[in-house]
Amino acid sequence: MNKKGFTLLELIAVIVILAVILLITMPNIMTIFDSTRSKLNDNQKSQILSAARTWGMAHLNSAKTEDQKTSISIKTLKEQGYLDDKEITDMVKKNNIEDTVICVSYENNQYVYTYEGAKTCTN
Repeated sequence: MNKKGFTLLELIAVIVILAVILLITMPNIMTIFDSTRSKLNDNQKSQILSAARTWGMAHLNSAKTEDQKTSISIKTLKEQGYLDDKEITDMVKKNNIEDTVICVSYENNQYVYTYEGAKTCTN
């Protein structure tokens, strides 16, 4: 009798080998995913700050004073066309931060844009 196929022992051995390989590689894969997600969020923050700078060039007045502070929300940047939905999809939609503001202050003869992930600017 020559039957073709695998025995139960052979199938279990293959499953055990695959499980061991998975256990060894899973921490590395998770580290790569976390690193990629972090880089994506940093890139999206950079795009948001760039949009805020573009907004600032168009909307901030020329009479600059050291105590001049203002803010712009991500929602406003999107509504006025400075940000596309595709540019900030992950971070904004996942964390629901459309009302988050970019703080703009005038220091040392230049505007400083900070993304603090808050709904109001701190002093």
